[in-house]
Amino acid sequence: DQPRSRGLGDVYKRQLLIRARCLKDIDSPIFAFTTRNARGQDLFADNTCISHPPGSIRVTSGGECECRFNFAWPHLPDGEYTVEVAIAEGVQLDWRCLQLSPKAISFQSEGSKCFGLVGVPMQSIEVITA
Repeated sequence: DQPRSRGLGDVYKRQLLIRARCLKDIDSPIFAFTTRNARGQDLFADNTCISHPPGSIRVTSGGECECRFNFAWPHLPDGEYTVEVAIAEGVQLDWRCLQLSPKAISFQSEGSKCFGLVGVPMQSIEVITA
């Protein structure tokens, strides 16, 4: 039998940009973000530790740098949200924070059809019968 599938609507691709001017040499910069709901619960986050191993990026004093996180935006229940961004130096388990902006972005979600804390946008859902 053929799979039966139903498209589930638009997947919104988003880009989170972190831009910085460095006041000192940074041998292994880490860029990170965390999205939180109004209760302060971490909903989703990422950093550059896996995508850019230690030593693969170096920024010199006075230089500018930016990091672009490209991803499919999840469905969020109605409510208020914040995004924390950070720049650190080091590796995943041994780092030192250089800059932290706890509420760099604030936004409101309205009209969502989300179940749970975060809805993962499905490309399709298939049901296969014998």
